[in-house]
Amino acid sequence: MGKFSKVLIATDLDGTLLDSKKKIGAASLEAIRYFMSEGGHFTFSTGRLYQSFTGIADIVPYNAPVIFANGAQIVDLATTDLIYERPLEDDAIDICRDVLARFPGAAVELYAHKRSAVVQYNDISIKHMLDFKIEHTLFRTLEEFPRPWAKVLFTEETETLREIAEFIRERYKKATVCFSSKYFLEVFHSAVDKGTSTHKLAEILGISKDDIYTSGDQENDLALLKAAKIAFAPANALPSVKEQVDVILPDNDHDMMAALIAHLDKLY
Repeated sequence: MGKFSKVLIATDLDGTLLDSKKKIGAASLEAIRYFMSEGGHFTFSTGRLYQSFTGIADIVPYNAPVIFANGAQIVDLATTDLIYERPLEDDAIDICRDVLARFPGAAVELYAHKRSAVVQYNDISIKHMLDFKIEHTLFRTLEEFPRPWAKVLFTEETETLREIAEFIRERYKKATVCFSSKYFLEVFHSAVDKGTSTHKLAEILGISKDDIYTSGDQENDLALLKAAKIAFAPANALPSVKEQVDVILPDNDHDMMAALIAHLDKLY
């Protein structure tokens, strides 16, 4: 058994592990492989879903099930089967319909396991689908995309998304609403978050909460960071996120994960 045999690292992907070109630096790749060779469990806790992960699956090393949709799903990528899922309630369609009526410039992206859709494209959503290579269907109405939905993502300019967030929070209490970037507003079941599902995964793997380490950079990573024994953030993280962590790492363009694993190497 290696020195990290009972250790779990769960990291955010975009803006954290992945650099600005959606790659991982050589030093971080070497560090991750070392961590796993010593028995460590390495995975991701991300707002992405399976279908937006497949485009990068060949460049990111991992050896544990992956937490998708901000914690709404845990997927065994060896089989692509769901280990856990907590989707939005079916009546989430009503608040989404109200948002599109109130904010006609917004696009809404709908996600279920292995299925994606867009209703009411805008330029931000088109770029998102192209950049992340997400296979999807364009629907005219929300009703056309089968429920349940793992998550909903609204795209618009930041100030409009803030208004949408407040609009949803005032009218719908069954969902959590948070930013995953300045142009992306995530909506998912209020009972789930990245941290809760990280603890669930640790339980599945037989890992103590005292041996969980996490990293993230955005508002939707706060629960993930609170779930850790030691929480890390890259230097490019939001100021509000850096205030909540124990260690600030180099930014995501300068091998933050190599620095994180070097920190753990001194502890074990």
